[in-house]
Amino acid sequence: MGGMAFDLDAAMDNTLRIGASDLHVKVGTAPRIRVSGRLVELPGSSPVSPEEAAAVQRQVITSEPKRAELDRNGSADASYYNGEGRLVPAARGGMALNAEVLVNSSRVRALITEQASLPEIHKAIHEGDYYGMQTFDQSLLAHVREGRVSRSEAMAYASEPHDFGLALQQADVPLGASNGR
Repeated sequence: MGGMAFDLDAAMDNTLRIGASDLHVKVGTAPRIRVSGRLVELPGSSPVSPEEAAAVQRQVITSEPKRAELDRNGSADASYYNGEGRLVPAARGGMALNAEVLVNSSRVRALITEQASLPEIHKAIHEGDYYGMQTFDQSLLAHVREGRVSRSEAMAYASEPHDFGLALQQADVPLGASNGR
């Protein structure tokens, strides 16, 4: 490729600055963003190498079962929503991508076919770690455990702050922990 290495944080910052709803990264093509419902090339970007795409996957797929699937199959799909604070302040500056991942498992397909409610689908995501699914708050918890996001920032961004606080306590994250902040 010869150019600068793909930087997911910079690409996500540009995605938000432009007002795009999502970022698509695929080997051999320049990253694309969705603007007003259309996919367009991320300005100033160049094709992503296999190594860069693998690095992005490792950065955003924090679930061990989903990482195992990636290793087993050589690929893994994930969707990321970057609106409403889905990029969270990182403990050492910059932003951290916090991904909610929904996998098209047989249970999810059945729920969608049955036109289940969003809370039912969210419960399937919460219980679907075997398939590599994770809720926004489960992703936040992984960031806090690994020191990428401070406990206080995570609490501020949690979808369900009370439940998230309980999860932090269960994970033995001290109440005053700042993880480098």
